[in-house]
Amino acid sequence: MAACPRNGPRDNVLSWAGGRVARATRPRLRSLGRNLGDDCSGVIVKCGQHSEGKGIEMRGKAILRPFRIRVTMFIGPLIMLGFATPVPIGLANPSLPHRITWSANESASLCPLAASASDLPLSPPMNPSADKRTNTGAKAPTALPPTAGPLSQPAALLPHVTQECLPWRLVSGISPGVVANWLFGVASITANNAWAVGGYWDASGGGTLIVHWNGENWSQIPSPNDTYNNVLYGIAAATSNDVWAVGYHGYPFQEHMLILHWDGTSWQLIKSPTAETADYLYGVVALAANNVWAVGYSAIYSAPMSTMSTLIMHWDGTQWSIVPSPNASPYDALRSITAVAANDIWAVGTTLTASNVKETLVLHWDGVSWKRIPSPSPGKSYNDLYAVVSTRPDDIWAVGDYGSDPAPTKTLILHWDGLSWQVIPSPNIGNTNNSLYGIAPIASGNIWAVGAYGTDVGTLERVLTLHWNGSQWETTNNPNVGTAQNRLDAIAANSSGELWTVGYYANPGLIKPAQTLIEHHLDPCTPCTINFSDVRTTDYFFGAVQYLYCRSIISGYSTNAFRPWSNVTRAQLSKIIVLAENWPIYIPSPPSFADVPMDNGFYPYVETAYYHSIISGYSDHSFRPSNSVTRGQASKMIVNASGWQIDTTGGPHFYDVPRDGVFYPYIETAFKNGVVTGYSDHTFRPNAGVTRGQVAIIVYRAIALLLHLDADKSTPPF
Repeated sequence: MAACPRNGPRDNVLSWAGGRVARATRPRLRSLGRNLGDDCSGVIVKCGQHSEGKGIEMRGKAILRPFRIRVTMFIGPLIMLGFATPVPIGLANPSLPHRITWSANESASLCPLAASASDLPLSPPMNPSADKRTNTGAKAPTALPPTAGPLSQPAALLPHVTQECLPWRLVSGISPGVVANWLFGVASITANNAWAVGGYWDASGGGTLIVHWNGENWSQIPSPNDTYNNVLYGIAAATSNDVWAVGYHGYPFQEHMLILHWDGTSWQLIKSPTAETADYLYGVVALAANNVWAVGYSAIYSAPMSTMSTLIMHWDGTQWSIVPSPNASPYDALRSITAVAANDIWAVGTTLTASNVKETLVLHWDGVSWKRIPSPSPGKSYNDLYAVVSTRPDDIWAVGDYGSDPAPTKTLILHWDGLSWQVIPSPNIGNTNNSLYGIAPIASGNIWAVGAYGTDVGTLERVLTLHWNGSQWETTNNPNVGTAQNRLDAIAANSSGELWTVGYYANPGLIKPAQTLIEHHLDPCTPCTINFSDVRTTDYFFGAVQYLYCRSIISGYSTNAFRPWSNVTRAQLSKIIVLAENWPIYIPSPPSFADVPMDNGFYPYVETAYYHSIISGYSDHSFRPSNSVTRGQASKMIVNASGWQIDTTGGPHFYDVPRDGVFYPYIETAFKNGVVTGYSDHTFRPNAGVTRGQVAIIVYRAIALLLHLDADKSTPPF
């Protein structure tokens, strides 16, 4: 889109950059109403101030220097979340995942494949995926670049509307926490037996969260907790009745490892030794009933310097014990572990050099002892590995991120070929930060990795999914449901090639701001279909409705109806355009229009559309959101949103749209671009209303034009 956004108030955000605190800006955010017909409302999000830096001191104890720290203050039951390495706090916008093909010697080609709404994050406690914000400031939002929105992409990989196929599908998850819910680990055993673990937060603190897939739905399984702030990060299964989950519990700076076991009937707390002042487990692998490994790190919190060391645990069928492991510096940590065989096991994480640069850390077990193996670190400031998997001795993959301040974070993928670790080129589609947190193999040439990428000063996150096809990494389309943050922390595959990926998304202003995110992949994928009772395959608008519905740009009513013959209101069309354009939600204070208050479900969409100069109000400062959109108004909105140059060549083309008509240039431009037509009597009827079916047609035509899709224009007039 070429429209210029309006300036407006911003929240102040403090960010660490180059040894100083810089002030940036970001838009305020609001919860979103999802359905066109819903009478939805939202609650203003209570944005907290946050700061991040190195070596911040809290409660008289120094935080470890290698990690960026963020302390977030909220009003309400959540006082402080995330003491060591929390997930990024920030805002995100409705998301349009892309498919990108990337190789070492060519640039990436983008093509949007799905769209949905996105929201505000609440940091989970002590997440190992450290946030690395390096930007010193933020410009006011501007129009999206040519490769950022659904109306301005090449067509290479986008199927015709009648051939919709979206392989990644959202699956309803479980979110018992009142304040926040997260999933950090997943294991897939069979098609009807999968587990996911994480944590939740409510007024009484944090508890473990374990959910199970039985082939039809996910359900929460009771799980034990120990003391305070319980959370699980890793899970692995030796058999269906021998499953292990690891994490930690305890008060800040006094946390200790948490190990749970599933025996086929219930989850039980397993006693484990204490390593240091505090210890944490993040990854686990189960080779047999008497051979299970878990990794993390132990820490000693003391002034003026705190230290951390690699922590490797082993289960021999009777008890857990600590196995000696090498440390390259006073600040070493392990995040993940994988096993090819009992004498061929890999663990990855990070270490800190004497020059204060975080480098990748790779350890290998040869059946006798753990040894450090050299691994590349392309970033000049930080390099982190969060996950590792294996398919055979000469095919080991590790993923994470790296960066050179003040440049944005980039995805990091390393591969072991039996002789050495090498960096494999990978796409980076976020204009700020790109990170990979999980990886899973289906076969040697079929590997998947998941994470998140940022879109605005690192505070806006969408899910990121990459696929290795045997020769290159490419991105695939995944739905985003939060309006502030969406991220995937883990992925798992079973023997049939079925994939599960889990994480969380955030919706500010809702009763449960942060909720679990679960997505499922089957290959070949199941085509996306629509089941509206009043939309038939023979209807001229069917293909357009299907295309937009499958990308969450439009939806129906609770009665399973779409109401294609009903007129579209000004508020509804504003929402459709904002979702189609994938614009970040913008919310000013006070509201721009007297009749669109903050508790109106369309408020965020109306304000965002106004921000991008797509709509305007009336002289009495009203917007009249319930008024039907006229054909003239709709033409103007679509032309402005699409960023088309005014083109009246050969006009006027309609008897009732003279040159001095207020909508003349927009109707002519829309007509020249083939997205609107007139009637057989050579009229356009600019003051007539527009139906929902007609709007679906015109929005799809606008997208099809810019994506070079084969849109059918031989339909009834619009």
